[in-house]
Amino acid sequence: CLSIVPIEIFRWVVAGVAGFMSACFVALNLRTHIKSAGERWFLIVAAIFLLQLALAVVLKLYFFTITVGSN
Repeated sequence: CLSIVPIEIFRWVVAGVAGFMSACFVALNLRTHIKSAGERWFLIVAAIFLLQLALAVVLKLYFFTITVGSN
C-alpha cells in the first residue's frame, strides 16, 4: 500500500499511526511485567515506547522512500 501511494504526507501519516499503535501495544503489554522492576518501571516502558517509534521511522525511511531518477 505505501509503495504505490504517490502522496508522501499520506505515507508518513500511515506509518506514524501504525508505529504509534505498535509502540502502544508493546509498551502496554510489557508494562505489567516490568512494574516489578521497582520505581524505574516508567522510564523503562517509555524507552521501549520510543525505541519502537524509532523502529517504525527507520522502516518507513528504508523501505518506503521513493526517489525518482532523471533517466
